[in-house]
Amino acid sequence: MSLTTSFDLTFSGKQAVFLDMIRQGPTNGSNNSPEMAASPLVLKVPEFGKRYQVNTRTIYAWLKRGLPHLKLGPCKTRIPVREADEWVSQNFYRQRER
Repeated sequence: MSLTTSFDLTFSGKQAVFLDMIRQGPTNGSNNSPEMAASPLVLKVPEFGKRYQVNTRTIYAWLKRGLPHLKLGPCKTRIPVREADEWVSQNFYRQRER
């Protein structure tokens, strides 16, 4: 007896764009450096917390403040690295005006 299952998952909007981005990988041919190849496109919340050496609760607070992310399910939040790094630099590493 053979059990066959097939899943037809359909995504729309942000989820479809996000999944296409993951499948394609980096598209800019000029960034073929080893650093670019080794860096992930998306991270889980704990991994992103380790990247900035902060607690996961801090990352969830940042998500509420507008950190770019995609909710794939009730417990599946993924953070696009490039957009999130830009958000962090704009919100936390501002030059002080003199």
